[in-house]
Amino acid sequence: MEREKALSQISECKVEKLSPEQREALMLDWWGIDEGDVEYMRLPIELRGELTSCESPESNVMNPKYNPLLVEAIKSQYIGVKNSYLAKYLSSLAGEIIDVTGHEEILLECFCCHYLTIKERGNYEICAVCGWEDDGINNKEIYSNANHMTLLEGQANFQKKHHSMKTIDLETSLKIREKYYLAK
Repeated sequence: MEREKALSQISECKVEKLSPEQREALMLDWWGIDEGDVEYMRLPIELRGELTSCESPESNVMNPKYNPLLVEAIKSQYIGVKNSYLAKYLSSLAGEIIDVTGHEEILLECFCCHYLTIKERGNYEICAVCGWEDDGINNKEIYSNANHMTLLEGQANFQKKHHSMKTIDLETSLKIREKYYLAK
């Protein structure tokens, strides 16, 4: 199965499981997309019109007309995730072995945990593995206002947390390594 189709299937399944509160939070996070965003062009014309003309959703958040926006939001959470992880996830949903092929996005290394999770350096993107907000500073001694600590402190916190994950929850630690690439 092609990567894009796999991402759509996973996202559609996840949308169906969202609570009203989760749907609303995700919709509001994504409500500001516009013509400059690739995801915007994938949405139905009516939804695009509502996005550009209204400050917030006009209908109840449970209205299925918002599902395409939610699917795009969830798909974005899988940028940089390995095809092998997507295949395993889809296989568990389908009850049969599914192979996922296609281009995996090339991401940059998070300065804190060293996993490849960052799309663009210094864009205040939050790492999906360690939660470090990438402000573009890679000097370990300089205080990061975005993270309220130095990079060195952030790395120490991640190491402590990661070490306790390995001993307490091996499965979580393995899932991270299975899902994301570690910088070499």
